[in-house]
Amino acid sequence: MSSLIEIAYHDTLEFTKEGVVAVGDNQFKVKAPFDGEILEHDGWLDILGGGAGTSTDVQIRNENTSVDYFATLPTFEVDSATKRLEGGVLINSPTFKKDEWLVLDVDVVSTNPADMTIRLMCILVRRVSV
Repeated sequence: MSSLIEIAYHDTLEFTKEGVVAVGDNQFKVKAPFDGEILEHDGWLDILGGGAGTSTDVQIRNENTSVDYFATLPTFEVDSATKRLEGGVLINSPTFKKDEWLVLDVDVVSTNPADMTIRLMCILVRRVSV
């Protein structure tokens, strides 16, 4: 008789947008390999773009459930000049199921930002029959 066990581990889901970043939904998609939950986020722009007081704001959305994962959007702030993703508050229980599509939406852009990477540090749960 077999039983089902759960193996939980940390992994990273990465979204990469090469070239100029423009406003729009579905900029990049990642299919969830297993059930999981987003724990942290990070990101950077190789080319920050310009425009004093402007930023590039992003959202990660579950395409299957239409859930936005950030209650407060993380941003790339032109004035701070770090080229790093700043801020962003995840919703309570930012979970997803195996084979659901997580998509990168860009809500606002500075002038000509380019080459963006967003990383979601997650706990993934794999169910294995033994």
